[in-house]
Amino acid sequence: MVIGGSFQAIVNSVANDIIMPLVGMVIRGVDFSRLFWYSGPAPDVPFMTADAAREAERVVVNYGVLLTSLLNFFLVAMTIFGVYRLVKTIRKAASKHLDLLPAEPPPPPAAAKICPYCKSEIPAAAVKCAHCTSDLPPEPAESASA
Repeated sequence: MVIGGSFQAIVNSVANDIIMPLVGMVIRGVDFSRLFWYSGPAPDVPFMTADAAREAERVVVNYGVLLTSLLNFFLVAMTIFGVYRLVKTIRKAASKHLDLLPAEPPPPPAAAKICPYCKSEIPAAAVKCAHCTSDLPPEPAESASA
């Protein structure tokens, strides 16, 4: 969680301090964080800030803040996608490397016995049949004398 918060702070800094000013220069010096729209009749002197419009009791929509937030989201999404692709590429390369190694033999099949009541195959250690739920008779003990 701490790393995610730090990452978000870095993305916000890149967006607000590097990308948005560059975009603003390209479109004639517009500062996106200062873009807003207000409702109501037009004043004699236009409002220069959103706070001034709020003081005049206008409804203010800060769409510049929304644009900055959307850019931040896009940057975070692209970074996460890039990390995902990198991990996927590494896993693919590792799996190709692991395919060259000899494979382990498959485990031996589990011992099985036949239920004397329903004739279904069940594990050898079973004391109750999973198919007919019958209690199975105990297996005769193997004699250790030779």
